[in-house]
Amino acid sequence: MTESAYPSPHRTFDDLEDQRASLIVTVDGPSGAGKSTMARMLACKLGFKYVDTGALYRAVGWFVLKKGLDPTKDEDLRLACESMDLQVKWDEKGKMLVFVGGEDITSEIRTESMGMMASIVSAKRVVREHLWRVQRGLGRLGRMVFEGRDMGTRVFPEAPVRFFLTADAEERARRRWKELRAQGQEVEFEEVSSTMMRRDEQDSSREIAPLEVPHGAIVIDTTRLAPEEVLELMVREVTSRTPLCGISQGGVSQEH
Repeated sequence: MTESAYPSPHRTFDDLEDQRASLIVTVDGPSGAGKSTMARMLACKLGFKYVDTGALYRAVGWFVLKKGLDPTKDEDLRLACESMDLQVKWDEKGKMLVFVGGEDITSEIRTESMGMMASIVSAKRVVREHLWRVQRGLGRLGRMVFEGRDMGTRVFPEAPVRFFLTADAEERARRRWKELRAQGQEVEFEEVSSTMMRRDEQDSSREIAPLEVPHGAIVIDTTRLAPEEVLELMVREVTSRTPLCGISQGGVSQEH
């Protein structure tokens, strides 16, 4: 069994007052900083849904490649965004699944090449603006943890709790290398490190929504912290900043 969400560009989440009143937590940061792991853990702890927005950009890149379109041309990207049937679902364990045209591509888009393709298409305004609408549409579901690179700066700038996770470059590369090896991908550490450096440069220097620390965000350096330690810090911040939202220290709703 899966629970579906069909993002509609007609149901956006642009009203800043709605964002302030919502139960939305954003987690931004560079690759390997631990944002995916921590966003999933935080969502599970709070009983929220987890949204990996990077997967949506990967899905656009996947569709562009499949259709033989040019990822550098706005008209091709506009066609891709308008014609791809993008859906987000969650399984019974809360895992986010990505479907395009009814096909589950969740695993296919997790390669390093798809990560680089995501960085290329995400630099284009036509793709950014389309997926911003999709993400804000998902935000209307409420009780969500959004993970990405511009969640707290461009998509939900008034979300009540916004995190930015970081770590030193070598540690981030090591984590990513171990993750890929665990997935059965035979990659060298040097290759992963080089790819990550290029991705960092692309993400930080792009004209549209570059990776940066959101104003007022809670910055956590995860280099020497265990996931459980980071989670404790994040839960503490959420519970202290959303006292009227029914979230207790244990992640259990206090509303009845």
